[in-house]
Amino acid sequence: DPHRADILSHFAWKAYNAGNRQEAAARFQALEAALRSAGETGEPLEKAVYLQADCSRAPADYDRFVSEFPSSALAPRALGEKARALLVADRFEAAFQTLETLSERYPETSVEQLRGVYFASGQALLDAGKFAQAERAFSAISPPTGPSLFGLAAAQFGQGRLEESLQTLEKLQAGFPAFGKTREVWLMQARALKKIGQTDGAVAAYRKALAEKHSPAVAFELAEILPDPGERLAAFQRIALLADPAEEANRPLIAKSLLASLPLGLSLGKNRIVLDSCDEFERLFPDHKKVPTLGTFRKEASDALVR
Repeated sequence: DPHRADILSHFAWKAYNAGNRQEAAARFQALEAALRSAGETGEPLEKAVYLQADCSRAPADYDRFVSEFPSSALAPRALGEKARALLVADRFEAAFQTLETLSERYPETSVEQLRGVYFASGQALLDAGKFAQAERAFSAISPPTGPSLFGLAAAQFGQGRLEESLQTLEKLQAGFPAFGKTREVWLMQARALKKIGQTDGAVAAYRKALAEKHSPAVAFELAEILPDPGERLAAFQRIALLADPAEEANRPLIAKSLLASLPLGLSLGKNRIVLDSCDEFERLFPDHKKVPTLGTFRKEASDALVR
């Protein structure tokens, strides 16, 4: 039938658009066979072969397409998708080799397209905790962008190379002042400075992050490193009294803040704060394993008030 290919194409696209990839792959395979029988060698055949690979996401299917249609406009995209498929399969070295082949074989590939492939790959690796491989992907983006530098800094941070991470963040801030993730940049900087013992810088960075958006969890990280005991006590008390205990994520922070307030309060002579913190802890966490330890703090604070 002269319309056989059109009919097969109709049902193949119908399955594809419905998200039925297995059925779509089989129907595009039937379409490919019909097109070859009719002597078709052009774009319809290219698309039928490419879409089978797009449905299966199998690296071998992408290789088949690129091998038969190396000059196709879809060939660079096929290699990019192959690289992503390899990443999903944890075949990281093969994925990077594929990306290198893409840039070497198709130098005319747009910078934006290559960046997109490298960035998506780097982000997937970062999310998987594969920091060394993520660094390679983000480093390959040239010229660098704000998101690629942020990803690179995160990959370096994940590997414990904190000084390099800080240097990358400085490049990001200098080169891309309008980069959107300002809070995340300050927070990563604060955590890196905290780990290498630069407390003053860490405190300043934490405060900038909190100024962008308040978070009890970030406020607790800051409270832990405040050098002044009185300021530290006040910070823990703010978390304990202002964080909503109805939010499950806040409850561990409130408990830690109340417990941290007890020795600090005694050392500073803030005995009423110690007693109030004991009362609040028992009210909010009556079954907590630390409840039995409150008696010592309560007695010492009470005795001090009597004296």
